Amino acid sequence: LKTAEEKRDFQALMEDFYKLGKSIDPNRLILSNDGLLLRPTDMVSIFNAPPPDIPAIRHEFGEYYCSLPDISLSKRFTGVMEPEWLHEKTKWVEDQHLSGLYGAYVRNSQRLQQLGRKYQIEKARMQQEFTGYEYWLITDYPGGTGEGDSWEEGWFNYFWEPKGISPRDGQDLNTDTLLMIGAGVGDRTMWTDSRKRIAVSVSNYCDEDIENGTLSWSLLQQGKSIAGADISGIRAPLGKVSSIAEITIGPVTANEAGRLELVVELKGSKSAHKNRWNFWVFPRQELVRSSDAPITSDVKWAGLHRMYPFIAEGNAAPERGLFITPTLNAEALKFLESGGRVWLMAGESQFGRPGDATFFPASGGALGTTIQSHPALRGYPHEGFFDLQFFSLLDRAWNFPLDAWPKEYLPIAGGIRTKSSFLSKNKSLSRVGYIFEARVGKGSLLVTTLGLREHFDEAYPEAIYLFDRLLRYAMGPEFQPSVQVGGAV
Repeated sequence: LKTAEEKRDFQALMEDFYKLGKSIDPNRLILSNDGLLLRPTDMVSIFNAPPPDIPAIRHEFGEYYCSLPDISLSKRFTGVMEPEWLHEKTKWVEDQHLSGLYGAYVRNSQRLQQLGRKYQIEKARMQQEFTGYEYWLITDYPGGTGEGDSWEEGWFNYFWEPKGISPRDGQDLNTDTLLMIGAGVGDRTMWTDSRKRIAVSVSNYCDEDIENGTLSWSLLQQGKSIAGADISGIRAPLGKVSSIAEITIGPVTANEAGRLELVVELKGSKSAHKNRWNFWVFPRQELVRSSDAPITSDVKWAGLHRMYPFIAEGNAAPERGLFITPTLNAEALKFLESGGRVWLMAGESQFGRPGDATFFPASGGALGTTIQSHPALRGYPHEGFFDLQFFSLLDRAWNFPLDAWPKEYLPIAGGIRTKSSFLSKNKSLSRVGYIFEARVGKGSLLVTTLGLREHFDEAYPEAIYLFDRLLRYAMGPEFQPSVQVGGAV
């Protein structure tokens, strides 16, 4: 609407529609406009803060997380629609020699998408001012329309089939009464000898006030309960978001890093409600304390030298041993080509820009990650993709494009992502690496682009522990990359 007159005409038309609707069915709620507040209306679906006098639902929240396009569906289009967007992606996959591997990236991108949905729905349910939400979308949306390239944002694919989730998964999240915790997506890691306090809340929109409920929680390790308790006298009024308890998990008896599952259940007089979340624990006693070979680092990193005093500071590579550097400069490259070991901890000084990686790709973007079974990550807990133990490490890290590297090359930890802007006409795909290695000259190169230095703190055990695993590998006899590349990384 460009003119004041057009706005007045539109407002008058909406008022007429509202009155007509009320005359037909006075008891039905009428929404006059989607996304914005336009009166008269009985409710509002809105992006920002809602008005205090009418019911409000959260509009199109969730950052538009997508999964990678599933090219295996292209042959199932037998009607009037020709899936050109899938044909383009199929050609890219074939050109990159990824036909046998791409399905795993798609499945892992769907797992990531489900993590994002759970996070965003729980976040929306914590907002008392909203009485509902509108998740966008339920099914994937095809490419070649006014919305640009395809949007694999749905809970279902183009053919109304669940994308890596079960009906039970969807029902557990889209439930009338939802349990939530205060530990966000960046707060799911801890040391085995520490304690973590976790606030528990409930959004109660079932058919009863919970007056004398019981909250039960259990911490599972490999499916077996290692801690838990019951808390009685829980009160959760109907139509409210209520803080109902604080629980403490840890310390945990474990000699190895691993995943835990926290399960919380709330029982009222008529109903029971359950939710669950993953956490990861890391033992301090497993950290390396010395090195037989010299290690020098020219990364400006005071925390590193406090925790690993045997790592020397300096900008010259040692005669033998390992050189840790933020930039592959002439000195580091010479050392590498002559047979040295270099850990390129690439960051802003190497890329010349702030980190462009996001854990949850927004605006219709997608990311599917894979982690190889590799000695560099021996002992670091993962299930073949970046779960929330990598959230702080990946978010605002750096995507290292591997499209020009040998087609058969697989990074230790990497992914396929879409390169696009909002409503992009073409979401091109790109291979990226976050932990990878190569042979350069006679030497061995390890490259990381994750936020290790930025999160090298006691509050982020996942960063310290991952650094420690990689340090052991880079010092050890198994660090012998097989793929040869040039020195221009």
